[in-house]
Amino acid sequence: DLTAPLYFPRPTFHLWLAHLGGLWVRHRYPATVTVVGGSAMVLAYAAERVTRDIDAYFEPRAAVTAAAAAVATDHSLPPNWLSDAVRTVWPDFRDPSPRVIWEAPGVTIAVVSPAYLLTMKAMTGRRSQADLEDAARLCQLLGISDEATLERVIRQNMPTEAPFGAQELFFEDIIDRARGIAAGSHSLPGGTLVAHTLVGQADTDRSITGPICGQWLPRAHRSCTLPAGHKGQHR
Repeated sequence: DLTAPLYFPRPTFHLWLAHLGGLWVRHRYPATVTVVGGSAMVLAYAAERVTRDIDAYFEPRAAVTAAAAAVATDHSLPPNWLSDAVRTVWPDFRDPSPRVIWEAPGVTIAVVSPAYLLTMKAMTGRRSQADLEDAARLCQLLGISDEATLERVIRQNMPTEAPFGAQELFFEDIIDRARGIAAGSHSLPGGTLVAHTLVGQADTDRSITGPICGQWLPRAHRSCTLPAGHKGQHR
């Protein structure tokens, strides 16, 4: 079933992208693929993560899509294993320093820089648990430990003078989580998960108070939200 939500680790994605690049070398015009989102976390910033597809910006769109379809056929992958749907939510992509992970004559495959990826994660309207975890780990990677520095990085990568408004609540959660990670915590600081950062199943319309488990569940792409010290399977 090619429509099933399968999840894959970093080495598998490297294989697919290298195959895509190898196919492209036959063309006579250049192509670029810049990986973003959770896919970038898998490929460059969080080896323990898994994800089910690759979100990317790529040009020329039609030709790269055709090459990706050939890779899907060869590896029995879902047809949308390489997707540029992110353009609809972040159309003005301007990362000045993406990190190249594979290149050959005429083709460059890169991942978004950590500062730009942090900007995308912190400014998301979705505010999911996965976005929170990713943004917190990127803050740790970049040495960001306070909201003022986080906001400065965001403005450097997303020039705007407009106030952040309610998004600042998410910034607070990101910094709290980053501090928890730095302290070796496996749950959210304060042991509390607030509703505006919680997604998944029936949890989107409720909040959980008190200590939580916080164990990362790769296949579910989220943290366990059961009370800390629970017995049985995480969920």
